[in-house]
Amino acid sequence: MCGGLERAPHASIDRKQVRYDIARCNACRFVFVTNPGGEMFHAAQDPPARVPERARHRQIKRVCDRLLVRGRGDDGTRTIVEVGAGWGGLAQVVSRDPRYRYIGFEPNVSRAEYSRAHGFDVRRTLFIGPESAGEVDAVVFDNVLEHLYDPETLVGAAVESLREGGVLVVIVPNLHDIRKYFPGGRRHSWQPHCHINYFSVDDLRRMFGRHGLKLRHFGLEAVGKSGDDIGLLPRVLADAAGLHLFGLNCYAVKRGRGTCG
Repeated sequence: MCGGLERAPHASIDRKQVRYDIARCNACRFVFVTNPGGEMFHAAQDPPARVPERARHRQIKRVCDRLLVRGRGDDGTRTIVEVGAGWGGLAQVVSRDPRYRYIGFEPNVSRAEYSRAHGFDVRRTLFIGPESAGEVDAVVFDNVLEHLYDPETLVGAAVESLREGGVLVVIVPNLHDIRKYFPGGRRHSWQPHCHINYFSVDDLRRMFGRHGLKLRHFGLEAVGKSGDDIGLLPRVLADAAGLHLFGLNCYAVKRGRGTCG
């Protein structure tokens, strides 16, 4: 993440007769796989019976509602770009609201075709910045950055694509997720065949800061007024107290030059 060359061993994980070496950067303390290999995703997969809408998709939408729509008098459409559209969960949630236009980018053939078959604007190509979708109101990375060789560059491209007041949403697994200390949790936490970056909240804070952004965590607005997704409440309260115990659900607002959001 910082470009430093000095590293120290952190762990070694065996998966399918391959030993992956995980190191920690001596300069910035970032944890990453030193010998990733193969594909970060399967090119062909069996589609689900229905679009897998998750609670986090509704939470992302609520964060965007508060930051992009609430209190504004105009009736313009806000464009949300999702990098790594998957099976269309966020697309389904966003598409219900006429105030938004959804554009997804998904390199996986099966997932992109499935999403398009359900009427979602999902493009089977890579997102590379403003030339991909123009200036947009929000860019979402939902469990994507942990898979990438160069997450820093892609985040920079996303920030460049945002208009002033636009929102960057990032959800990643947490290096310090307490669930890895419970039975079976360690294997779930360390997935070096596809997860090659292991972020702490400090890593994200530094990365956001390098692009002029101030890291924020999902708040009570993500739970919903009626408590529809009350399961997020423990995470929201822990994050508010500075105890980042579970996955990292974060966002930032792009402000004018010289300011952070």
